[in-house]
Amino acid sequence: MSRLLFAVAFCFLLSFPPADAAPALDPAVSEALEKAEAFLASAKQEVKKRGFRTVKEKAEAGAERAQLRLAELYHRGEGVAKDVGAAWSWYEKAAEQGSAKALRY
Repeated sequence: MSRLLFAVAFCFLLSFPPADAAPALDPAVSEALEKAEAFLASAKQEVKKRGFRTVKEKAEAGAERAQLRLAELYHRGEGVAKDVGAAWSWYEKAAEQGSAKALRY
């Protein structure tokens, strides 16, 4: 009987997603962010700026993953001048949408 109770409880707990599971991302947003990452990896500053603009556009539209990435870009000065205040603001926006990673900052 105790094995059955354990099995039922275990299956019940497995039915919940992990607390830090990322929400489903719109495929168009996901594709745009993948392209932006390729631009950000470029050695050319103009190409990096294009990637930054794409991430910023998606972040302003409310995409949590883009908000977190934009915060990281501002924090590190990738594709844009380093701006810790702007980074903090975007970390907060991502955290408000449930980003566990953004809560670390």
